[in-house]
Amino acid sequence: MTSKNNFKANPVQLLVIGDFGRKATFDFCNHFVENERKIIEDSLDGNDFYDEYRRSLVTVYSWLAEIKKEQINKYRKASIPLDEKVLIGFPGGMPMADAIDWFSYLVLKFLDNLDIQTNVIALPCNTLSPALLEVKNKMGNSGYLNRLKLKFNMEFMDDQWLAKLKNRNIEFIPVAEAVIRYLNKEESANILALGTGGISKVYKEAIQKSNAGFNLIEPDKDLQNLVFKTITASIKNSAYEVTEYTDILTKKISQIRSQLNDSLIVLEACTDLNLGIGESTLSIYARYLAEYVYKIE
Repeated sequence: MTSKNNFKANPVQLLVIGDFGRKATFDFCNHFVENERKIIEDSLDGNDFYDEYRRSLVTVYSWLAEIKKEQINKYRKASIPLDEKVLIGFPGGMPMADAIDWFSYLVLKFLDNLDIQTNVIALPCNTLSPALLEVKNKMGNSGYLNRLKLKFNMEFMDDQWLAKLKNRNIEFIPVAEAVIRYLNKEESANILALGTGGISKVYKEAIQKSNAGFNLIEPDKDLQNLVFKTITASIKNSAYEVTEYTDILTKKISQIRSQLNDSLIVLEACTDLNLGIGESTLSIYARYLAEYVYKIE
């Protein structure tokens, strides 16, 4: 890639559906722009970098107060503080399906901002990888789109707008699929994903879809409960608890690694985990998307 090609490149719209959690959203954005800059600098043959070389048009929606309005109101009416049951992917937490309409609405709202041909939809949350794929599937369902139009009063979605929508390039790239595609360059065969409930299923499906030669190691009940505690402590910003649980996790993972003759990739597959005991899926996701955006012709 040369700087001349950068000037010729058509812009790409990137939507980041955020707030799962908010800090992780903007950590992801920071990782993305850093990787984007490196890609551009590598193409400049020693010439100075300017932001004007960037081809990405980045939009971030942090709409958690609206997406979880019903759940939050239950706590407000009962005059009780929030707990882990307000989270998606935790036992007794908000069902993932309840967020699908909101995600679809945000995608359509985003697509109405600018008539850009190529669009990439990102959601920096491992747990919600299946939700993003569900939104992708629903974008081709006219009945669903009409229902959504009425629910959210989206008057811009007339027949002409919907017809143009079919001709736009819209790529939905969930975290799990991006991570597996990126890691598929490596030789290690075993993966252990640390995250919320059901995260092993999410990565198992991503491995199968990518035809990657990985063997997924599923955490036992004790290890999964420990991961839940660590995520909760991280959300609460309880440094003492995070350190305590991280030490225990490190020992347990060391035992698993030993049993596998050191052939193990550990994924911190939750944006609230930043423990340094495994690969950061947030960093990998940002790196993958930056590379993806600059490969588009």
